[in-house]
Amino acid sequence: EDQEDQDEAEEVEFVDVSALLNEDDGLELELPKHQRCACHLLNLIAMVDATKATSSEAYKKVYRSTFGKCNALWNKYGRSTLAAETVEDVCSLQLLRPNATRWNSLFLAVKRLLRIIKDKGEGAIRVICTDLKVQSS
Repeated sequence: EDQEDQDEAEEVEFVDVSALLNEDDGLELELPKHQRCACHLLNLIAMVDATKATSSEAYKKVYRSTFGKCNALWNKYGRSTLAAETVEDVCSLQLLRPNATRWNSLFLAVKRLLRIIKDKGEGAIRVICTDLKVQSS
């Protein structure tokens, strides 16, 4: 008898959801207004302001030089397992590479480079650039 009670309690009722949604019961179903991610929105604002900053020729020169070197390092690191091993041996950390789909990946990649400089010194970056034949100056 306990088994029968348990079987009755576990019975599953199938409901045709399509039929329920198609019923005209006077209720209008609406999805809530789309909420944009606040972090993503702040990143977009920062990127616009950073782009405006390149209107200064002095800033643009430093910006292009710095990120040109960073991009060369990230590209070399991403294309070669030997390069990745070299970085890990010298820094005890892996580099993070920026990509188009992660909105804060550039920030995180630069933050990792700054951490390496803080923990191991600028010499570690120079050693990596020399070993990987990436122009560092």
